[in-house]
Amino acid sequence: MTDMYSSGQTRLIERFKIRLSCCLLTGSMLAASAISMIGSPAHSQQQVRQQYAQPQATGQPAQRARRPAPVESVHRPLTTWPNTVPIPLPPDAKFVAGYQSQYISTKSMTMLRFTTVNPAATVLDWYKRSLQSAGWTLKEMSSIAGRTVSSISGTKNGVSCSINVIAPLSVKDRTSVTISYTDR
Repeated sequence: MTDMYSSGQTRLIERFKIRLSCCLLTGSMLAASAISMIGSPAHSQQQVRQQYAQPQATGQPAQRARRPAPVESVHRPLTTWPNTVPIPLPPDAKFVAGYQSQYISTKSMTMLRFTTVNPAATVLDWYKRSLQSAGWTLKEMSSIAGRTVSSISGTKNGVSCSINVIAPLSVKDRTSVTISYTDR
C-alpha cells in the first residue's frame, strides 16, 4: 500500500514538473517570437538601452530590468507531514502529498496537501482559531460569491503561510487543503 501511495505521489509531482516546464517553455517561445518581430538583436539592444537607461518623457523614472528566475538547488518530495512546519494539522486530516524546495539566494518553501471530511468553512474556522492562538497574524482573502476556494494567509516571526481550503465538488469528495509555507 505504501509503495502504491509513494508511486502515486511521485507521478503527481512529475506531472506538476512537466506542466511547469511547459509553461516556462511557452513563455520562452513567446519571448523569442516577440524579439524576432522587433528586428535584429542590435536594434533590440538599442531599444532596451533607450527605454531603461533614460527617464521617460512623462517625467517618471525608468523601469528596472526584471531579475532572472531563481535557480532551484533542492527539491524533495514529502511522504508525511514534516516536523519542521509549525502549522497544525487537523486531527482527521489525511496527508496526500507535499514537497520542499530551496532556491539559491531565497527562502525555503514547503507545499503540503491534505484532505478532510469536515466542511470547508469548519476547516477554515479551525485554522483561524489555531493559528491566532499560536500567535500568527492572519489576513483573510476576499471571497467571491459562489467561489469554492477560501483562503487565509498568516505571518509569525519572519515566516509566512498561505492556506487554501477547497470545498468538495460532490458528496463523495472530501474537502481539500493546500498549504504553502515559507521559512525564514
